[in-house]
Amino acid sequence: MKKTKLYFIILILLLALLPILSENTNAQNNFYNNIERRLSLFQEYKLHNLKINPPYFIEVLMNIYEKNNFQPFWFNNERLNNSAFQLIEVIKRIEYEGLNPSLYRYDYLSQFFDKDILNANERAVVDILLTNSYFLIASHFSDGLLDSETLNRDWMGIKNEVDLYSFLTKAVTENTVIDTLYFLLPKCENYIQLRNKLKEYKTIQSKGGFVPYTSNRTIEIGMQGQDVLNLKKRLQQSGDFNGDLNEDFGPILKDAVINFQNRHGLKTDGIVGAKTKQALNIGIDEKIEKIIINMERQRWLPQQLGDPYIFVNIAAYQLKVVENGEDLFDMKVIVGQRQRSTPVFSDEVDYIVLNPSWTVPISIAVKDKLPLIKKDINYLPENNYKVLKPGKDGLVEVDYKTIDWQSLNKDNFNYYLRQAPGPNNALGRIKFMFPNKYSVYLHDTPSKELFSEEKRSFSSGCIRLEEPFKLAEYILKKNDKWDKERFDKDLSQSKEQIIHLSNRLPVHIVYMTAWTDNNYQIHFRNDIYYRDQKLIDAYYQKKEVKND
Repeated sequence: MKKTKLYFIILILLLALLPILSENTNAQNNFYNNIERRLSLFQEYKLHNLKINPPYFIEVLMNIYEKNNFQPFWFNNERLNNSAFQLIEVIKRIEYEGLNPSLYRYDYLSQFFDKDILNANERAVVDILLTNSYFLIASHFSDGLLDSETLNRDWMGIKNEVDLYSFLTKAVTENTVIDTLYFLLPKCENYIQLRNKLKEYKTIQSKGGFVPYTSNRTIEIGMQGQDVLNLKKRLQQSGDFNGDLNEDFGPILKDAVINFQNRHGLKTDGIVGAKTKQALNIGIDEKIEKIIINMERQRWLPQQLGDPYIFVNIAAYQLKVVENGEDLFDMKVIVGQRQRSTPVFSDEVDYIVLNPSWTVPISIAVKDKLPLIKKDINYLPENNYKVLKPGKDGLVEVDYKTIDWQSLNKDNFNYYLRQAPGPNNALGRIKFMFPNKYSVYLHDTPSKELFSEEKRSFSSGCIRLEEPFKLAEYILKKNDKWDKERFDKDLSQSKEQIIHLSNRLPVHIVYMTAWTDNNYQIHFRNDIYYRDQKLIDAYYQKKEVKND
């Protein structure tokens, strides 16, 4: 009897709950229907009354929600879930990655996190826009805001090879939204330290920026006055000076000036002249923009740079070899002139050529060599050039004396100039090859005196090395092919020889005008190719970007 009564009570309760359960089910179905309907309206641009632009890559979003049966990702019933709060926190803090929270609709979305209850329409729109922002952040963290080739903004979401649906559902269900997004950021020390420097410089900006340095005189050790005090205050702000704030220019201040000059690629003489003054007066806003666009450049690089690897910074005129995260050695380099700028790309050193010959590219032969030949035909034999012309069986040598050089120009020049191996060859005694579409490589040079120049953009695009044999020794030892006696013998024969590498070494040619060193100090360099402003304009959409 008691059991029958208990069953009866349970039945009554279930019957009483049916309308509530039905109401909740209807509410959920209404939510799902709203998501599908809102996506369709977004596709047709019929939600302008929201005063917000439609989400990007809407077709991709539609496909993801279809796989999820149009269920929400960011809500548990009527309330935003923990993953949603993680995502809005990432958007809030995204300025420290050099990105603007407004790109990810922070102002619009954040208002809904303060509400207790959202209606079905609000929940649908918020869920869609949160999903859109999640993929935008993933894309910009992993590959950058801009396309490195076109400088157009990339709104397409993360790489196509990634299963977007699985990527999102795993992050949401496991409450790992923050972890999955920050995992996509560059993990190299330079990016991490640039981010730290960005925070430091934003703090300086919030306090009014750098102290102006207005002195019209050159000052150096032993001098005194208000100019010295102002200099100390300015260098204290940037972390170069940590001594007493008085009006005496002593050894500590000289060391601080040298450190500042070193960080800015200036002559390190400890004397504050015109160039140092100019660097001291670069505004905090400009420095912050430079840090941000170089964080963007870092995001363009491969996540894994290799170990070890060669790193060439065009703007710094420097090559360094990095192994186990440490800089093993570095050297000066000469890079392309602005009109023949060295390109940015990554590749692998495939082989080394001893005693290389040099076949002059047609453009260089016409523009650089032809005027010299017209002026003095003996330029060819004196510099070990042979003249070649296409024949039935390939290139055949032509007697340079039989050619009417004065009649040749860019329209009718159909010869090849090839410089024989030797110490005066334009490529020197060795070159490092990583075949690429730019025909760029690393090589020796007979013009050693140019490495003493402060600005070293003299080449036609390839990269000349200050210490090429130091690099060769390092690479060949990594390939079990280093035999100094054999190497020196082969080199002395003045005969072109190729050494293929069993272990290819990654090489990254970059253009960084701001970076940090092993002591966590930030360095700035002049924009020798005038690329920074184009990147800044595109990054902040200041004006239309036109590529050269």
